[in-house]
Amino acid sequence: MKLEIANRQQELAVDAGIVWRALRVAADEGAIEAQLSVAVVHDEQMRRLNDRYLARDDSTDVLSFRYGGEDGCIEAELVVNASEAIRQSAGRPHSAQNELLLYVIHGFLHALGYDDLEPDPAARMHRREREILRQVDRPVED
Repeated sequence: MKLEIANRQQELAVDAGIVWRALRVAADEGAIEAQLSVAVVHDEQMRRLNDRYLARDDSTDVLSFRYGGEDGCIEAELVVNASEAIRQSAGRPHSAQNELLLYVIHGFLHALGYDDLEPDPAARMHRREREILRQVDRPVED
Protein backbone atom coordinates (compact mmCIF):
# COMPACT_ATOMS: atom_id res chain seq x y z
CA MET A 1 0.00 0.00 0.00
CA LYS A 2 1.19 3.47 -0.86
CA LEU A 3 -0.12 6.22 1.39
CA GLU A 4 0.30 9.98 1.28
CA ILE A 5 -1.14 12.15 4.05
CA ALA A 6 -1.57 15.90 3.71
CA ASN A 7 -2.54 17.65 6.94
CA ARG A 8 -4.10 20.96 5.85
CA GLN A 9 -5.46 22.04 9.24
CA GLN A 10 -4.17 22.84 12.70
CA GLU A 11 -7.13 21.96 14.92
CA LEU A 12 -6.30 18.31 15.50
CA ALA A 13 -3.08 16.30 15.62
CA VAL A 14 -2.90 13.52 13.03
CA ASP A 15 -1.06 10.30 13.84
CA ALA A 16 0.14 9.02 10.44
CA GLY A 17 1.23 5.73 11.99
CA ILE A 18 -2.23 4.77 13.21
CA VAL A 19 -3.78 5.91 9.93
CA TRP A 20 -1.36 3.59 8.12
CA ARG A 21 -2.09 0.66 10.47
CA ALA A 22 -5.86 1.05 10.21
CA LEU A 23 -5.78 1.27 6.42
CA ARG A 24 -3.59 -1.86 6.26
CA VAL A 25 -6.14 -3.73 8.37
CA ALA A 26 -8.96 -2.37 6.18
CA ALA A 27 -7.06 -3.65 3.14
CA ASP A 28 -7.12 -7.08 4.79
CA GLU A 29 -3.48 -6.89 5.84
CA GLY A 30 -2.31 -6.05 2.33
CA ALA A 31 -4.33 -8.52 0.27
CA ILE A 32 -5.86 -5.47 -1.41
CA GLU A 33 -3.28 -3.28 -3.09
CA ALA A 34 -3.99 0.45 -2.85
CA GLN A 35 -2.52 3.84 -3.60
CA LEU A 36 -4.17 6.34 -1.28
CA SER A 37 -4.01 10.02 -0.63
CA VAL A 38 -5.55 11.29 2.59
CA ALA A 39 -6.12 15.02 3.10
CA VAL A 40 -7.11 16.25 6.55
CA VAL A 41 -8.96 19.56 6.29
CA HIS A 42 -11.13 21.94 8.31
CA ASP A 43 -14.79 22.87 7.82
CA GLU A 44 -14.36 25.66 5.29
CA GLN A 45 -12.13 23.57 3.04
CA MET A 46 -14.54 20.64 3.27
CA ARG A 47 -17.52 22.85 2.51
CA ARG A 48 -15.81 24.16 -0.64
CA LEU A 49 -14.93 20.65 -1.80
CA ASN A 50 -18.41 19.30 -1.04
CA ASP A 51 -19.94 22.16 -3.02
CA ARG A 52 -17.51 21.75 -5.91
CA TYR A 53 -17.79 17.99 -6.32
CA LEU A 54 -21.25 17.15 -4.97
CA ALA A 55 -23.06 20.50 -5.33
CA ARG A 56 -23.80 20.55 -1.58
CA ASP A 57 -23.15 23.89 0.07
CA ASP A 58 -22.35 22.52 3.51
CA SER A 59 -19.61 20.64 5.29
CA THR A 60 -19.41 16.88 5.75
CA ASP A 61 -17.23 14.34 7.55
CA VAL A 62 -15.53 12.60 4.61
CA LEU A 63 -15.35 12.64 0.84
CA SER A 64 -14.04 9.61 -1.02
CA PHE A 65 -12.90 9.66 -4.63
CA ARG A 66 -11.95 6.40 -6.31
CA TYR A 67 -9.98 6.64 -9.51
CA GLY A 68 -9.23 4.00 -12.09
CA GLY A 69 -6.67 1.51 -10.92
CA GLU A 70 -4.56 -0.86 -12.94
CA ASP A 71 -3.95 -4.54 -12.18
CA GLY A 72 -6.45 -4.59 -9.33
CA CYS A 73 -4.80 -1.74 -7.44
CA ILE A 74 -7.27 0.71 -5.91
CA GLU A 75 -6.39 4.37 -6.35
CA ALA A 76 -8.35 6.74 -4.15
CA GLU A 77 -8.28 10.12 -2.50
CA LEU A 78 -9.92 10.59 0.89
CA VAL A 79 -10.66 13.99 2.39
CA VAL A 80 -11.53 13.98 6.09
CA ASN A 81 -12.81 16.84 8.22
CA ALA A 82 -10.96 17.44 11.51
CA SER A 83 -13.45 20.12 12.59
CA GLU A 84 -16.31 17.64 12.31
CA ALA A 85 -14.34 15.00 14.22
CA ILE A 86 -13.83 17.44 17.08
CA ARG A 87 -17.54 18.36 17.15
CA GLN A 88 -18.80 14.77 16.96
CA SER A 89 -16.39 13.38 19.54
CA ALA A 90 -17.44 16.00 22.09
CA GLY A 91 -20.64 14.03 22.70
CA ARG A 92 -19.11 10.57 22.50
CA PRO A 93 -16.88 8.49 24.75
CA HIS A 94 -13.93 8.44 22.32
CA SER A 95 -11.34 10.96 21.19
CA ALA A 96 -11.45 13.30 18.21
CA GLN A 97 -8.46 11.40 16.78
CA ASN A 98 -10.47 8.16 16.88
CA GLU A 99 -13.43 9.91 15.26
CA LEU A 100 -11.15 11.20 12.50
CA LEU A 101 -9.75 7.70 12.02
CA LEU A 102 -13.33 6.45 11.65
CA TYR A 103 -13.78 8.94 8.78
CA VAL A 104 -10.61 7.67 7.09
CA ILE A 105 -11.80 4.06 7.33
CA HIS A 106 -15.31 4.99 6.21
CA GLY A 107 -13.93 6.74 3.13
CA PHE A 108 -11.63 3.84 2.30
CA LEU A 109 -14.48 1.34 2.62
CA HIS A 110 -16.44 3.44 0.11
CA ALA A 111 -13.44 3.17 -2.23
CA LEU A 112 -13.56 -0.60 -1.73
CA GLY A 113 -17.22 -0.64 -2.83
CA TYR A 114 -19.05 -0.52 0.49
CA ASP A 115 -22.27 1.50 0.46
CA ASP A 116 -24.29 3.12 3.24
CA LEU A 117 -27.38 4.34 1.39
CA GLU A 118 -29.59 1.40 2.36
CA PRO A 119 -30.00 -0.05 5.88
CA ASP A 120 -28.49 -3.53 5.35
CA PRO A 121 -25.36 -2.44 3.45
CA ALA A 122 -24.93 0.46 5.89
CA ALA A 123 -25.05 -1.92 8.87
CA ARG A 124 -22.45 -4.15 7.18
CA MET A 125 -20.21 -1.14 6.53
CA HIS A 126 -20.51 0.14 10.10
CA ARG A 127 -19.73 -3.31 11.53
CA ARG A 128 -16.58 -3.46 9.39
CA GLU A 129 -15.53 0.05 10.50
CA ARG A 130 -15.81 -0.88 14.16
CA GLU A 131 -14.03 -4.20 13.62
CA ILE A 132 -11.08 -2.43 11.97
CA LEU A 133 -10.90 0.19 14.71
CA ARG A 134 -10.98 -2.47 17.44
CA GLN A 135 -8.14 -4.32 15.71
CA VAL A 136 -5.93 -1.23 15.96
CA ASP A 137 -7.05 -0.46 19.54
CA ARG A 138 -8.98 2.67 18.57
CA PRO A 139 -12.62 1.73 19.27
CA VAL A 140 -15.42 4.20 18.71
CA GLU A 141 -18.94 4.21 20.08
CA ASP A 142 -22.08 6.13 19.19
